[in-house]
Amino acid sequence: MKSKNNNVMAILIVLIGISIFAAVLIFSLSKTSPEDGYFNPMKKSAAQKLYSELTEINEENYPQAPEEVVIDYLKGTRILYGDMIEDETVISSILRSQRLFYTQEILDSTSLEQQEENIKKDIKTLKESNVFIVECSTKPIIFYENDLNKGYVRVILEDSAGNKYYWKYYVKRDDNGFWKIEGYKRSDENFTE
Repeated sequence: MKSKNNNVMAILIVLIGISIFAAVLIFSLSKTSPEDGYFNPMKKSAAQKLYSELTEINEENYPQAPEEVVIDYLKGTRILYGDMIEDETVISSILRSQRLFYTQEILDSTSLEQQEENIKKDIKTLKESNVFIVECSTKPIIFYENDLNKGYVRVILEDSAGNKYYWKYYVKRDDNGFWKIEGYKRSDENFTE
């Protein structure tokens, strides 16, 4: 009888050990990147994908088309204004990546610290109103007459309340041949303003 109890006890100990090992393994595999804690758990997968795509851009893989520049820039906008941030320490990393797309004039006019402060205020306001960006889309560039190195990309942002916001992102080709954002402004749904 005692040997039967000892066998049952040994099997239970082995099963508990296997269960603990499996739990530790699953927990460690779920921690896929150091950025895990930065994002809203409900939107972590989308946020990590956008964050990874945005932060991997550099001069070697910089987007070639003006629309692609704006699309990549908007990845940061989705994270910042899409209720995806859990820990604000990630904001400066997102902004540094977005600033890669700005002209030197914009970079000179606003510091990273000032931009971060403004973004944090905007995020706080959105959270208080429980409204956030859920969709960002672009339409092809409209070049300026007689100048194929300047134009604007039309952008539509949609929030969680179903409102749509229309923007013109002004872009120009710099001396190195890269398309850069030189400004943006609100427009109407026909992009005539």
